[in-house]
Amino acid sequence: MDFRNPFRLRASEKIVDEETFLRLFGVDALNLLPQEGLWNSIQPFRSSPGAGKTTLFRLFTPKSLHTLYKLRSDDEIKPLFKRLKDLDTISDNGPQVLGVHFSFAKNYANLDDLNFDKGQKIRFFFALINARIIIATLRDALYLKGLEYPDDLKKLHVSKCYENVSSLLPVPCNGEILNNWASNVEKEVNDAIDSFSSNSLNALKGHDSFYCLSILHPQCIRINDQPVSKHSLLMLDDLQALASDQRESIYKFLLNSRLPIGIWIGERLSALKPKEIFIEGTVFGRDINKPLILEVFWRKESKKFEKVLENISNLRVKTAKDIQPTNFSSLLEHSMDDFDWFEKFNNAAIAISERVKKKAGTSRSYEEWINKNDVFDGTTREKTIQWRILEILIDRDKIRSQQRLFEDNPYPELDLNRQEDSSLKSAAEYFISKEFKIPYAYGFSNLAVLSSSNIEQFLELSGDLFDEIIYSKKIKKITVLPIIRQEAIIKKSAKKRWEEIPNRISNSTEVTNFLKAFQKMALFETNKPNAPYAPGVTGLAISEGEFERICDEEFLKDRPKYKTLIETISVCISLNLIEEFSDVTQGQKGKTWKVLYLNRLLCLHFDLPLQKGGWRPKTIDELSEWIENGEFIVPKKRGSNR
Repeated sequence: MDFRNPFRLRASEKIVDEETFLRLFGVDALNLLPQEGLWNSIQPFRSSPGAGKTTLFRLFTPKSLHTLYKLRSDDEIKPLFKRLKDLDTISDNGPQVLGVHFSFAKNYANLDDLNFDKGQKIRFFFALINARIIIATLRDALYLKGLEYPDDLKKLHVSKCYENVSSLLPVPCNGEILNNWASNVEKEVNDAIDSFSSNSLNALKGHDSFYCLSILHPQCIRINDQPVSKHSLLMLDDLQALASDQRESIYKFLLNSRLPIGIWIGERLSALKPKEIFIEGTVFGRDINKPLILEVFWRKESKKFEKVLENISNLRVKTAKDIQPTNFSSLLEHSMDDFDWFEKFNNAAIAISERVKKKAGTSRSYEEWINKNDVFDGTTREKTIQWRILEILIDRDKIRSQQRLFEDNPYPELDLNRQEDSSLKSAAEYFISKEFKIPYAYGFSNLAVLSSSNIEQFLELSGDLFDEIIYSKKIKKITVLPIIRQEAIIKKSAKKRWEEIPNRISNSTEVTNFLKAFQKMALFETNKPNAPYAPGVTGLAISEGEFERICDEEFLKDRPKYKTLIETISVCISLNLIEEFSDVTQGQKGKTWKVLYLNRLLCLHFDLPLQKGGWRPKTIDELSEWIENGEFIVPKKRGSNR
C-alpha cells in the first residue's frame, strides 16, 4: 500500500494489513529481546505510551509469521526473516512459535467494581481470562497450521501434559470440546455479572488460578499427532488497564509457575507503584526476568536506537506515495557550513572575538589562546564555536583563580587544548544559537535525540516534518527541507506536547508546576557565563536516602506533600515527560543520587540544551515547594561556583 504520509501510521493496531505492518517494522528493534530464555521464561516489558511494546508483540502472532513466511523471498522482508530465523521463531519450513497475543484493554477492571468480596471477584476474573485465552489459543493454533476457526477445531487434539492440570479442564479432548467448554465459562461469567443475582453469583464458583497456561505447552496441542509448534509464547498486553488486585494476582501466580513456555508481559509505567518504577533491580522471582524498560534500554544503547529510527524512517519513506524511495535523513538539510550561513556566522565570530579580546584586556595570560583562534583553520561556523569556547574558558578562569589577576604570564596553548571537550563545544553551540538566533534543532541525529527514546515521539515529529517535505517537493520544488523550517516545525510540535499535558492527566496542575520550576532552575544554571555544568543543566538529582524515604509507604503516611511529590514524579516518568536515569555516585564518600532529566522535546520548548550531562542536587522539600507554587527560588550568591 502507498501512503501520502506513512509516519502518521503510529499505533500498530491501526495498520490492518499484515504485509504493510511487516514492511514498516524496523528489524533492529529486535535488539532489545533477551539473548536467552526467550521461550521458557517470563519477561515483563514496560514503557511509557508509544515505545513499541504492542508492535513487538504483534510480530510474533500467527498472522504476522505466516505473512512473513510467504514474503520471505522479498528483498525488503529478507532481513526480518533472517533475524527471526536466528531466534528460532521461523524456519524454511514455516513458523516455529505459537504466539498468542492477549490484551487486557477490554474493561476487565470493571469486574473490580462489582459489589461482592475480593476473593470472588478475582475468581471471576481468572475464569473469564482462562476462557478467553483458551479460545484465542485454539484459534491461533488453527491459523498457524493454515486451518479455519471454528470449522477445523475437531482436527486439534489437546492432551494433558501435567499431572496437576485442573480437573475443571476437559482434557484430553479435541479442540471443539475445549472451545465449547471455554465459551460456556465465558457466558456463565458474563451472565452472572449481568444478572446481579446473588443466586447466580453463588452458583458460579469461578477459577482459582491461571488454568489456561497448562495447555500452552508445545506438546499439548497437536494435529495428526504432531505438535502445532516448536515453541509457545503467551503475550499478556496492557496490564496497566487492570485493577491493582487483578494485576497483582497475575504476577503472584506467575511467580510460582514452572511452565516451559515463554510469557511476555506488556504494561505501561503508569500501572506501577513508585518503588517499582524507580528501583531498577526489583525482581519478582527466579523465574521472572528483570523487567525490561524500553526507554531505559534504548537510552543505554543510544547509537543503536538511532539506527533503529533510521531503519524505521527509511522503510516508511519507501511506502510514501509522493516521494521517490530514498533515505529519510537525506531529505533533511543537516549542514550549516555552506555559503548560505557564512554571513550569519562571520558576524557572530567577529562579535565574540572582539568580546573575548576585551575581556582579556591588557593581560598577557590569554595571548597564546587568542593567537591560536586568530589563525584557526576551519569553517566560519567552526571558528565561531572556537571563539565561544574560549570565552567560556576565560570566564571560568577569572572566577576560579582570582589570584592570577596578579600574574601576567601567558597560559600555554597546551592548557587550552586540554580543557576543550565535546561538552564545551555543545555549550558553545547552545549559547551561539540563543545569542545570534541561529537554528539549533535540525538534522536526523538531533531528531533521534529529540525522540527521548520513544518511537511514537519520533514518528510524530517525523510526520510533521514529512508533511512539509511533501508540500515543498510538490509546490516549491525543494529537494531537502531547510534547517530553518525544520526547527520551526519541531518547535511547534514541542509546544503542542507541552499544551497537551492538561488533557492527558488528572493531576496536571502539580505536573505543570513541577516542570515549570524545573525549567526555571535549569535556565538559571545553564545560562551562567562560565557554563559550569556544560553543556547545560537539564537534570536534577535527589539523594538516595531521601529518595528511599519518599518511596516508603510508611514514611508517606501523614505526609501528604511528599506523597504528592513522588506521585508527580511517577506520572512524569510514566508519560515520558521526565527521563529517569540509573543511580549516579558523586560527591563526598561516594554519595549516590537518583538523577532525573527532562524529556528532550520539552528541553527544546524550554529553550534548554538538547544534550544530557548537567544536573543539580535538590532536596525533597525544595521539590515539594516547586509543586505547590511552580517557582524556583534563585539561591543567594556565594563566593564561588561549584
